Amino acid sequence: MNHGKFKKWAETLQEENHTKFWEKIFDDDHEEKNDTEADASPQIVNEYRDYPLIDVYERANQLLVVIEIPGAKRTDVELTMHENTLHISGSSLLTVKDANVLHKERREGTFQRSIILPPGVGEAPCHASFKDGLLHVKFDL
Repeated sequence: MNHGKFKKWAETLQEENHTKFWEKIFDDDHEEKNDTEADASPQIVNEYRDYPLIDVYERANQLLVVIEIPGAKRTDVELTMHENTLHISGSSLLTVKDANVLHKERREGTFQRSIILPPGVGEAPCHASFKDGLLHVKFDL
């Protein structure tokens, strides 16, 4: 693989329209709102936009997707591939028991997120590892 191959893919899509680029890449059906909790305490911030957070890196012979899922265990996360789309779903729990919530920004509960990968990546051998709340998905190209 030529290093920089996917950079061109990302730049081409970004040139169309930066906002539309991200709307095409990430599936927004995962957003959840917990209105009951927000109604109970106005100090709680629960936007839950673009969760879990995802970074995509290109290496010489590899595409690396890093997914941040604090409070989750490996058994709480499911990865699936369909055609050229990586689907991530699961749950994370960050609750402190026997305490009143004064302010809350960290997300907990179920999540679902999808990312469309560059052409041809979906057929590449894939390896995943999970440590310290970070899920690394590596595609060997």
